[in-house]
Amino acid sequence: HSPTPCASAATPPSFGNAKEQLSPCNSGRRCSSVSRDLSEDGASEPCGFLRRPSSFSSNLNRLASDHTTQSESECRWPFLPEWDTVQMDPAAFERGKEMLGGMEMDPACFSRDDLCHLALEIFEAAGLPEELAADVGRVRRFIVAVREGMHDNAYHNFCHVFDVTQTLSVMARRTGTLDRLNAWERFALLAAALCHDLEHPGVSSVFLDRAGGSVAGAFKDTVLEKHHVLRAFEVMVGQDIGLLKGL
Repeated sequence: HSPTPCASAATPPSFGNAKEQLSPCNSGRRCSSVSRDLSEDGASEPCGFLRRPSSFSSNLNRLASDHTTQSESECRWPFLPEWDTVQMDPAAFERGKEMLGGMEMDPACFSRDDLCHLALEIFEAAGLPEELAADVGRVRRFIVAVREGMHDNAYHNFCHVFDVTQTLSVMARRTGTLDRLNAWERFALLAAALCHDLEHPGVSSVFLDRAGGSVAGAFKDTVLEKHHVLRAFEVMVGQDIGLLKGL
């Protein structure tokens, strides 16, 4: 759905500005702009989005190797805030909670912190798998990690992925889809919605393909879609999150 932005929503930057968004690095520092690194054609490897594996398959193999050979400390997300620092406005949360079941909700009228709490409410309302219900902290860390992995783009930002997640949850419930899925399938559906644009750089796959360089060189086609799913799995298996433990 296309909610009407509230008055407090920021004015979207131009397309040119969107190409200059800064990307959060795995090392906890900020790397240079996407467009500058594209021109360097992979001369350096400043952060996760700009790494240049030879193919999607080798990327997944590298990922599996990373998390089976590295120590726990090496697999941690150094920039991942604690859930206690995600401040909730009780009035805003209650207002948002009442709107989660309908198509009229406008996420742009809520803070990123409040959206984290509302996202958790969506997952819990759908029924968490037993393994996750016993350790909700993993789900909380997952939500915060996705928020931290979303750049401050004009459109492809954390507000957008929350909007998609909430809309999907409403449609799945109204059509009876949730009732036909088991707990892990429901969780996978919502997690896919939340991660579907993870680390989106603010430009299209076509732009990246035509620009060439390190980003387009990582994959043969559908650059962003393959990147989003790769980073989603990397987040889920991170030692600080461990979302898939027990599967």
